[in-house]
Amino acid sequence: MTELTDRDWKGFDAFGPKGLFEIHTTNSSIDKKRLVLDGPEIVPYVTRSADNNGVALFVSDKNYSYGFDLPDVITVGLDTQTAFYQPYKFVTGQNIQIITGEHLTPLVIQFLLPLLRTQMTAKFNWGGNGATLSRMKRLRLMLPIDDNGQPDYDFMSDYVRERLSQKRQSYLDYVHDRLAELGTVQSLPAINSVDWTPFALPKLFEFERGREKNMKKLVSGAVPLVSAKKINNGVKAFVGNPHKIITSGNTVTLNNDGDGGAGLAYYQPSDFALDTHVTALHAKQKVSSYALQFIAASLSKQHELFGHGRSISLPRAKHLKVMLPTMSDGTPDYSYMDQYVKNKMNQKYNHYLKYLNASVIGSNKL
Repeated sequence: MTELTDRDWKGFDAFGPKGLFEIHTTNSSIDKKRLVLDGPEIVPYVTRSADNNGVALFVSDKNYSYGFDLPDVITVGLDTQTAFYQPYKFVTGQNIQIITGEHLTPLVIQFLLPLLRTQMTAKFNWGGNGATLSRMKRLRLMLPIDDNGQPDYDFMSDYVRERLSQKRQSYLDYVHDRLAELGTVQSLPAINSVDWTPFALPKLFEFERGREKNMKKLVSGAVPLVSAKKINNGVKAFVGNPHKIITSGNTVTLNNDGDGGAGLAYYQPSDFALDTHVTALHAKQKVSSYALQFIAASLSKQHELFGHGRSISLPRAKHLKVMLPTMSDGTPDYSYMDQYVKNKMNQKYNHYLKYLNASVIGSNKL
């Protein structure tokens, strides 16, 4: 196993006259208002965002008329100190810089990215001291070296390749375990052919309003803190000293308000802390985790009805109804919901397994 201690390390200028790589402005720099969105949206539009590899959205290839950049490069967001590997041809927003170089293979790039981000985070910050082009050109990187005292790009590639192979195997093991748990796909009536009935939430659930409100005094830990977020299953952070009681898992949480998250529902598999902007819905009878995921997805269909001007108070929550598949006796068909979700997850995991089995980590490819 290749280890970081297997080589000596030395500092190098990242850019500039004696630098290892080149950094330059993007070839496109398209303002979002000018983007062409009609047609197949297949082109990554890279911005200074810290999320989703810097990709804000996908746009039409008609935007190539503004210019574009080729793949296998690093994009840097000025002021935001973001850096990402771009594996496909792309266009960018404003204030994006491109790092290129003879030795920048996909594997080498993955080795360099953590080093580059660490340097940028340590030296730059938002507001007055951001990652300008001139400041970037003064960066130095500590890199493993070969017997000639030069950057050992073969070592970097080997190191990343081995780690990626380990990750790939762990993903394969996980997928096989999940497929064994889910069982085989079972034949079900089409979802639009079964009977549906609206059910008042109090008929199905007990309500528990969140109590955690003093967020600043919470420290990092292992307990999920569920808030009224519109992403990440509502989890705001993981904390170690929740002040109030822990809410039991295998339940559904409903966002009462929030910035775009009001009305969204999530399934929570493990015990969690709950802030004051969320209500936990505890099933009155035993319901499988898969059926609860179905219910959360169905309940979330109503979230566009709510927002800052129309939050979900406890009285309003108790008047909410959720549409669910129904048995002949008028009760929720939890068995159908359970198997429906299992079938969908089974299909997704098999799709993922097909991708993993087809992926090969070559000498210079991911």
